Amino acid sequence: LYTIAGQELESLASKSGELATLTVEEHGRSVCLAIERGHQAVTLDVYPGYRRPIHLTAHGKAILAHLPVERVDEIVERHGLTAATAQSVTDRQQLQSQLATVRDQGYAVDKGAYIDSLQCVAAPIQSDDAEIMGAIGISSPASRSDSDDILDDHPELVQSSANIIQININH
Repeated sequence: LYTIAGQELESLASKSGELATLTVEEHGRSVCLAIERGHQAVTLDVYPGYRRPIHLTAHGKAILAHLPVERVDEIVERHGLTAATAQSVTDRQQLQSQLATVRDQGYAVDKGAYIDSLQCVAAPIQSDDAEIMGAIGISSPASRSDSDDILDDHPELVQSSANIIQININH
């Protein structure tokens, strides 16, 4: 995943101008596998290997939405649903509802759930047999756009990148 996704991650950062990240799930946590910074990217202390609660980010929700329900339950039992901001999901029903939305629309959105004033859109990367391999996404400051602007171009960009990575991995 890391090798094949590298070029697409660079392209996503370049097209969006934002922080593009590739994430995987490991031991119930969200783990940053790779990052690329666009010309206007925020400077976060994020690096390959950076771990965070999986339920707090768009990347994590994109991954959780495509895991078996039993695995999601196991992760929640082990790690809980801790809050990082006032926008964090801390309720199982709310999380399940958000994961259903992710499955329906094909991408996940985070508006300040992990870091106040940071918004993110991520799409799942799946194998041909629908196994979740990771997620690719874009993070940007909320101040850069109207709160709904994140839904204009970013979902299409991340979904396109995820699709290209999937094709390159699977074929």
